[in-house]
Amino acid sequence: MMGNPPRKYRCSAFSLRSIVRVVLCLAVMMLGLLSPHAAGAQVINFPSGFASQPSTIWLENASVYSGSSIQVIANVGHTANNAMFETPVNVQAFTTTFTFHFDCSGSLTVGDCGDGIAFYTICACTSGNFRYPPGYTYSGFSSQNFSWSNCDPSNTPECSPLIEGAAIKFDLFNNQTAEPGAEFTGYYTGGEIPQYPNPVYEMSGSGINFQSGDEFRATITYNGATLTEKLTDTNTNASYTISYLADIPAANGYNNTALVGFGGGTGEATALGYVDSWVYTVNTSGAATPTYSVGGGAYSSVQSVSLSTTSPGAVICYSTTQQPATNGSTGCRNGTLYTGPVTVSNSETLYSVTGGTGYSDSVPVGAATYYMNSQTAVPTITLPGGSYTFPQTTTINNTTVNAPSSSSSLGALNYYCTTAYGGSCTPSTGLSSLLTISSAETVCTNAVTSGHTTSATVCYNYAAAGSSASTPTFTPVAATYNGAQSVTLSTASAGAVICYNTSGSPATNGSAGCATGTVYVGPVSVSSSETLYAVAGGTGYSDSAVGSASYVIQNSVATPTFSPAAGTYTSAQSVTISDVTLGATIYYTTNGSTPTTSSTAYTGPIAVSSTETLQAIAVVTGDTNSAVGSASYVIQNSVATPTFSPAAGTYTSAQSVTISDVTLGATIYYTANGSAPTTSSTRYTGPITVSATEMLQAIAVATGANSAVASAAYTITSPPYFTLVASPTTLTGNAGNAETVTLTVTPQNGFDSPVSFACSGLPTGATCSFSPATVTPSGAAVTTQLTISSSAQSSALRPGSRPFFPFTALAVTVCLFGCRNRRWHHWLLLAVICSGLGLLSGCGGSGGTSSTATPTSTTSMVTVTATSGTLQGTATITLTVN
Repeated sequence: MMGNPPRKYRCSAFSLRSIVRVVLCLAVMMLGLLSPHAAGAQVINFPSGFASQPSTIWLENASVYSGSSIQVIANVGHTANNAMFETPVNVQAFTTTFTFHFDCSGSLTVGDCGDGIAFYTICACTSGNFRYPPGYTYSGFSSQNFSWSNCDPSNTPECSPLIEGAAIKFDLFNNQTAEPGAEFTGYYTGGEIPQYPNPVYEMSGSGINFQSGDEFRATITYNGATLTEKLTDTNTNASYTISYLADIPAANGYNNTALVGFGGGTGEATALGYVDSWVYTVNTSGAATPTYSVGGGAYSSVQSVSLSTTSPGAVICYSTTQQPATNGSTGCRNGTLYTGPVTVSNSETLYSVTGGTGYSDSVPVGAATYYMNSQTAVPTITLPGGSYTFPQTTTINNTTVNAPSSSSSLGALNYYCTTAYGGSCTPSTGLSSLLTISSAETVCTNAVTSGHTTSATVCYNYAAAGSSASTPTFTPVAATYNGAQSVTLSTASAGAVICYNTSGSPATNGSAGCATGTVYVGPVSVSSSETLYAVAGGTGYSDSAVGSASYVIQNSVATPTFSPAAGTYTSAQSVTISDVTLGATIYYTTNGSTPTTSSTAYTGPIAVSSTETLQAIAVVTGDTNSAVGSASYVIQNSVATPTFSPAAGTYTSAQSVTISDVTLGATIYYTANGSAPTTSSTRYTGPITVSATEMLQAIAVATGANSAVASAAYTITSPPYFTLVASPTTLTGNAGNAETVTLTVTPQNGFDSPVSFACSGLPTGATCSFSPATVTPSGAAVTTQLTISSSAQSSALRPGSRPFFPFTALAVTVCLFGCRNRRWHHWLLLAVICSGLGLLSGCGGSGGTSSTATPTSTTSMVTVTATSGTLQGTATITLTVN
């Protein structure tokens, strides 16, 4: 039948109500299109290489872009180059993944291939342009050092780096043993050759070979305390994992940010080295600055200050020295960990910072300054006590700061009182102008400051001008003396006080004290040439004329001493002559005659190789010459037994052993196989590297005589640790299924502690379990089974496609509910229409062409972490779920 169908068969989608439902279904589908997708933002993100030659990376020395890689090792002899991200980044907690490879095709032997490549952090300590910090002319990495330096290692091999940093090095040369190889790594700080406790690790047996030409992927994770390195050959899947205890901010000058990048060096060898890709992710976010329950200010009592932060789970560190900092986890690198209210009992500034696991330290640092109830300074009167013709005017001053005052800009309010001469009173009158003294009297004063306690009270005596006191006399009189003198001062004025000093005219304060100088109470010791000045005065007297006496003290010079002391020796001696008298010149003889100033002047150690007597005197101009010192030496020639340094013992790394002998001209012979040394044994010419447990024995030979045999046993051990290996490292399965991986824990150097496991990076809906959950290696490798179970929803849509369900399904349902007649062919028709609308929305508006979101596989990088105390090992598994 042509025309419109009967109303009972019409879909209500054509009614106003149904139109609204259609609009609703379209809106729901658009919500699906706009749903946010989880993404992890990287600070540095070059996962596919550097083909675009990014401006955010700057290259130094011979580093250049080569295709999509950065060449950091140039085939031009001794070079040290770097490639750095131009902006400092947070280094409290991070993950960085990069790929690199070496080209040793131009090298004839393993020893000819270049030193290596390092990932390193450098303290961003220099302000301004980090590319060329002022004052620095060289940067880079070589077998000897890395980081900025103000000299050129090609001209100065001992060139020392000046800026702090840390590095993980991938090397073809072992700097501890000076041996070439193909698989060395290690973590070290300070820009120096790796040394214990940061040794070089040789990865032999792991399948890692830097000369293979393969590309290697390094994943380095730092959690604030442990730095974990995993190195994988992307061609063979051979891997090596190791963890280090590290404090990256401390290594970078106790800074939470640093410059990061790569260095490469060839030494004198030839090779090419490339960094092929790089991703760096900061694993922390900034914490909120702490707040204070009691704000800074002036307080008259002890305060209890609580600190808090709005950052969940963060820790707070505080100090009073403006340098608190967390250690990136649950403690403090600088300052004290906050666990409860802080008691503030003194005037001080309380600084605080928030940070910890998952956070970078807060900016700015919190601060509050507290002024506590301290004592006001004692006032001073500008007119000193003494005898005067009245009236006299004076002022009262005070040095106390931070309080209001009517008399001083420094802050204290001064009070005073006056009383009869020689008396005392309680100050009560506030001083607001000059103080006038009209007659003989005593003035007492103190001071009060808001928030402080009242100062002590001090009194000044003012007498009417009278007769002058008699000038002091000196016993013994001024003269030249051989030795220190005890000088007595006296005056004929009864009751007068005497003031003295050695720097000019003293003065009394008009009563029983001194305005300048020291009150005389007993004989004055004069032990060196100087002049004494003295004045008499005090109550009822005006000050006398100043008396003086100059004393010249000529001290006897101490007798010289000899080291070593006189005696019988079996070898030649190097004798040092010294004297405790400052500035003394020593003269000596070796023929038994008495030394004079015409004898040989002593300038350095004297070689005594045969029996003889040394005699010496010490001379200082103006002083009496010393007595004659004498030392007789009897030399009985024999050969001393050699000594070893370091001494025999147990060590955790290879040792460089030096053998020495005190016998002049002695030749040393040694063995390292337990046999007794003879003159046919190896001749000692320099330090011996002891890298395994062994015994050294040595003799010294001189003038036809041999010394006794010396021996030293060395035991070389290494700290226990373990490695973690996963097999297989690549899994492919269907959603809803379970996949298994064998994890092998291999003990090293006697490691025998329990190891537990955890995994991260699983796709949504997937879980992992371990059987057993904990293993304990006992002299051999042990295994556990990792099972990864994925749900049926674990598969993901094709990258870039828009989600169609459940929003499209919801739209279809809305449309279907609009049909009043439930006949199936109408339902089918409406389902097709609404589904078409959903498909159009899902295509993203590309020219009106619709496309269906096709389910496909998803790939995740699952990280398994094995933990035993502070040690960690990781293994990475590539998981693909279809």
